[in-house]
Amino acid sequence: MIQTPLMTFSRLALLLTVGVLASCGGGGLTSTGGSAGSGSGSGSGGSSGGLQFSMGDLNGDWTGELIPDNRTLIKRNVYIRVANGQLTDSAEGGGGDWDPSNASIQLDFNTQGFLDLAIDSLVDEDMTLEGTMNVALNQINGTVSILRPDGDLFEGTFELRRSSGAGHFSIGLSEGVWQGQGSNSRERFRIAGIEFDRDGVVVEAKVLVPGSLTTVHFYSAGAGTLVFADDAIGRINNVLLASDDGSTLSFEFLLINDAGTLITGPGVDSTLGAGKVELTR
Repeated sequence: MIQTPLMTFSRLALLLTVGVLASCGGGGLTSTGGSAGSGSGSGSGGSSGGLQFSMGDLNGDWTGELIPDNRTLIKRNVYIRVANGQLTDSAEGGGGDWDPSNASIQLDFNTQGFLDLAIDSLVDEDMTLEGTMNVALNQINGTVSILRPDGDLFEGTFELRRSSGAGHFSIGLSEGVWQGQGSNSRERFRIAGIEFDRDGVVVEAKVLVPGSLTTVHFYSAGAGTLVFADDAIGRINNVLLASDDGSTLSFEFLLINDAGTLITGPGVDSTLGAGKVELTR
């Protein structure tokens, strides 16, 4: 069953630490919307004997987390999908959702393994990622910046891990008790707790007022179900939870990480309004 809401604050204090390697050098391979050298994908050594990265090493699905420098802000899941040297899809748990139809995208990846990704949205927030790939070709670490139209700025670090493709995520990752918070656009928050069974079905859930711990909404068993829209990137679309008081909580999408420790996404409570949620365990 759901643990005491006071556990939320200790869980929110556990922030993932990642290395920051964000300087980009020469020898770049660049994609800007329509063209890019896809590379061999071999990551083979050059004439000097050192590892030489190619654009092909970046192709595929990458999922991970964004960790804010400002510890009062919530963590966010993130993914990027790269095909033939071009970014074809990306989203982050604060609500950013991009592809070439709604954003101007510049992707640079050089022979030293440095990534520079700039996404300028045509409708909402912008995101930049700067980082480096490891020699195993399965992890990228660096820094992130997300700027909303209202000037709100999210800055921090990120870690991306290579997905193995379809089936990389199992809905069983959601099983168990999650604690966290839901925040509105002004970063006012409510404590949240939810439990899922092995099939992603809600066992019970609560939304509470901080301080007094007064229950705002209670959700009984079967109030909603998680179903992957894409199990290569851990994306769950169009989630709807119906509370016992008749209100609803809907999410355009939720993202879960491959460790089964973080769920985030943008949502709308029918009485509290729009916001975003962070759930951890």
